[in-house]
Amino acid sequence: MSDPEYDEYSRKVTEQMWNYLEFHVYDNWDIQMQDFLMKISIVDTFTIRLAEMITGANDAENLIEHARWMGNFLDEQMGANGEKIYKLRDHMRLSMLRRMNRKYTKEQIKNVYENAGLFYQLAGRPLQALEMYEKADSMERMVSILIDNARKSANSAYYYELKKYYLALSEEIVKKSPELMCGMSMLQSLLLNPEESERWYSELQAFADSHQGSIRKVAKNNLLYLEIGLSSDPENTSVYGISGEYNDEYYIPEFGNLQWADCVTRQAASNRAVGLFPATEEDVLWEIAIPSARISLGYVTNAAERQLLIQEDYQKKLAQGIAEAINEVYTNTQ
Repeated sequence: MSDPEYDEYSRKVTEQMWNYLEFHVYDNWDIQMQDFLMKISIVDTFTIRLAEMITGANDAENLIEHARWMGNFLDEQMGANGEKIYKLRDHMRLSMLRRMNRKYTKEQIKNVYENAGLFYQLAGRPLQALEMYEKADSMERMVSILIDNARKSANSAYYYELKKYYLALSEEIVKKSPELMCGMSMLQSLLLNPEESERWYSELQAFADSHQGSIRKVAKNNLLYLEIGLSSDPENTSVYGISGEYNDEYYIPEFGNLQWADCVTRQAASNRAVGLFPATEEDVLWEIAIPSARISLGYVTNAAERQLLIQEDYQKKLAQGIAEAINEVYTNTQ
């Protein structure tokens, strides 16, 4: 028997088994039990709390125990937090999922997936929430999650993990939200697409310039500029350390260039900071009307520092320091 023939034979046997279960087993069960198992089949594993949210059943625990009594349909294990985790056996889950798709209307199915998505969203599990909302075709709820994620600090947001959903957004949707424009700029930077990152940054700047009130403030808060680089001094190879530059003419009462530069340099430098200096008037930092700074991560002309800069652990330490600085800035300016 060839592989295609075997696959077709296996599919037919599975379908016959599911048909038998559906017409000779499930139809004889209590309607409430059928409804409960069909709805819970949309997830691979579930807790009592998740089952209650998806199915709307206040007696989910009793239904689970009754299902275990009826047959060997459910596996159970203890989670790390002491909460029981249940799993429908694969054939049971897939046959129940097929049964739900046959018996429920599109609106009923949408509601089931939205209930699961809401549970994951409230639990702080955006990827699982997006998967459920996508199956429910609930774009508005998906966008709300992506905006919430973009509002988080750079070192705690899930940009890379959620890139599939960010990149699937239409430009029209993104351009309506300063948080999404900021998130897209950040994501494209992580994906090593500087042109796209700059494009979305420019869109955010244009949005801030054309709006007023609270929405303008949201956009402005996302317009922090940071230039990261390395220094060199061929004439004095003993010079080493991390330094920062800022535009000393730009200032706002809440937060300005000096505070921004100090925060970044302090967090990234540890005990290697060599100073904080105003940029010259010819510098690009003078052209930027938002809190802006440049940080030099060290001198490549210093042999000892050059060896540090090529070490992965040191690079991670610098990156973590910069991320913590961004986090501190966003926390203090919200």
